[in-house]
This record gives sequence, C-alpha cells and structure tokens, in this order.
Amino acid sequence: MSNKLTFNIRQTNISKGVAIMFLLWHHLFYNNPESYGNYVSFFSVDGIPLSAFISVLCKVCVSMFLILSGYGIHKSFSKYRKTDENKGPVSDLRFIKNRLLKLWAPFWVIYIIFVPLGLLFGRSFIEVYNSNPINYISDFFGLSFFVSREWMSNTMNATWWYMSIIIVFYLIYPLLHRLMNYSAELLLGLALLLSFSKIELRSYALWIVPFILGMYASERQLFERISKLITKSFLQITVSLVFTVAIAMFRLTLKDNRMKIDFLFGFSIILLIFFGISKIPVLSKILEELGKKSGLIFMFHTFIYFYYFHGFIYSFKYPVLIFLVLLVISYCIAWLIQKLMDVTRYSRLINSLTNNKKGG
Repeated sequence: MSNKLTFNIRQTNISKGVAIMFLLWHHLFYNNPESYGNYVSFFSVDGIPLSAFISVLCKVCVSMFLILSGYGIHKSFSKYRKTDENKGPVSDLRFIKNRLLKLWAPFWVIYIIFVPLGLLFGRSFIEVYNSNPINYISDFFGLSFFVSREWMSNTMNATWWYMSIIIVFYLIYPLLHRLMNYSAELLLGLALLLSFSKIELRSYALWIVPFILGMYASERQLFERISKLITKSFLQITVSLVFTVAIAMFRLTLKDNRMKIDFLFGFSIILLIFFGISKIPVLSKILEELGKKSGLIFMFHTFIYFYYFHGFIYSFKYPVLIFLVLLVISYCIAWLIQKLMDVTRYSRLINSLTNNKKGG
C-alpha cells in the first residue's frame, strides 16, 4: 500500500510535541551526580541512574527544534518571495522583523509574568543584572547568551540561551537563503565543515548544522522524497526506527563531541515521527496540541521546576511522576497564557503587525 505523506504544519507540531517532552526530561534529570538525590532510581547504567542516562539522549531536542525552525522559516520565506513585491533587501528585512516580533511577543509576556515573581524567591533584578543596563536590555530581548560571556549569571533564565541562537539564525537567514539557492549541498557541506572544525563561535558553529539541515529538507522536499522512495508503511517505520536506534547507540559510545551528530539523530527521530507516530490518531492529536504550546513551555518551564518550585516538583520522587507533573502544569500554564494573550487582544495586535500583505 502506497503512502503519500506531506510534511506540513501538523507534522511540525507533532514533532515539536515530542521535542518539548524530551526537553523537559533532559532538564529534570540532567546527568549531574549532584542531582541524583532529587529522585528515586531503581535502575542504573554504569552507575548513572536510568532517568539521567536517558536525559543524555534527550539533549537531541535542541537539534529537533532547530531542524523544524529551519524547515519552517524556509517554507515561509520561499512562499513569501514568490511575488516581485516581496523581493529585495528591504522586503527581506520586513520578513525578518515580523519573524522576530512573533518570537518576541510571547517571550515578553512570559518575561513580565515570571521575572518579577523572582522577588518572592530571592532572585532580584540587581542580584542577577548587577545594575548593568546592558544586562537588562539583552535579557529582555533574549540575547544574553549572545551579548555576555557571563550569560548564565546575567540572565533570569539560563534556558533562554536558545533564544540568542535562533535570533541570530533568523537575522542571517536571508543570506543563508541566497546561498541555499546557489547550492543547497554546498551550504550544508560548509556548515558541516564549520561544525567539525576547531572554530567554536559560542556554539553557533555547532547549532547552525541542524538549522541548515531543516532548510535543506524543505528545499529538497526530503521527507516527501524518502516517503516516495520507501513506499510501504511497515518499511518506512522499520527503516527510520533502525536508523534512530543505530545513531542513538553510536552517540552513547562517544565521549566527546556527542552533540555534533545530533543533526542526524534529530532528523531520524523526526522521520520516525513522520512515518509512525503521526499516524496514531489519539497520540498524534495530543502531541500536536502539546507542540502548539511548545514555544511557550520552553520559555517558562525552567522557572517552574528549577528557580521557583524545585522542591514541589521533585517531591513526587519518581522520575515518570515528576515528569508528568511538570508536563501537565506546564501545559496548563501555557494554555492560560495563550488565553490571556487572546482575551487581551494581544495576539490580534501582533497578528495585525505581522500579517499585512507585505509582512510575510
């Protein structure tokens, strides 16, 4: 039986749903001996609690989000530039401005809600920002990681380092798009060379690969091509599952540079979701809904489990229970924040600023 699949917004959201679950697990049970006492573990691998061992693999969530972001922005920008009206440097800047505004809009709401709460938990502005206006401004725009080498002590939320990564990639996207049009394979190859070189560039050299892979998957319709190449549903699931397990096992054998192959690991997981999980009715619907709230959850979940309610979250003792409690609480808060933005017409305001005819 032939399966003609399209990697669309639904597929993207389902994959984001899986990625945000990986993110929560990775953060809750990060492989650090000092945190092993936060929960009860019945099994271990080489002295590492199983939950912490799994969390090492869950770091792939970063690459998954970057692949999906690269895929999404490339689809949107390619569609946007189909008319002569939307071509040229000024038009490109308009598109990027709108993209950044859509990213910042919910971020600022979360900043305004959660950062002042820090006063109740011993995290004052002066303590974190050291009365330096640059620290205030850079953190408000999600750029602490980009601006300061002391970013972990100058930000209200260390998880926001990802904001700096994705903002920079958005800013250089028009250039990446032109290089992709010139030669998609050359751009991907250059990104890989940069990643495996000794040039660090504050992690940007590492994370540019999955972002460009996402662009490449969009440009070359990679998911659809693989679907046409392997037409049987059983074979699609089998091949993607074997590929995912093989890369996971290889990743675990590496002592250094594990994350440098996460672009492959992340892609294989998304492929497995595309071929298998997205076809399971109830599960895919739950993951799709979770994926729609994944951006909000990413932005505030660290305040819940780490900065403010650490004791409460870990009081549930058992890893699966701890994870489910944080997942449910995070989803509920994200739902409430989304409702708040809708009721106050904040969402409508942002849409009106970004969805005009020339807005992209």
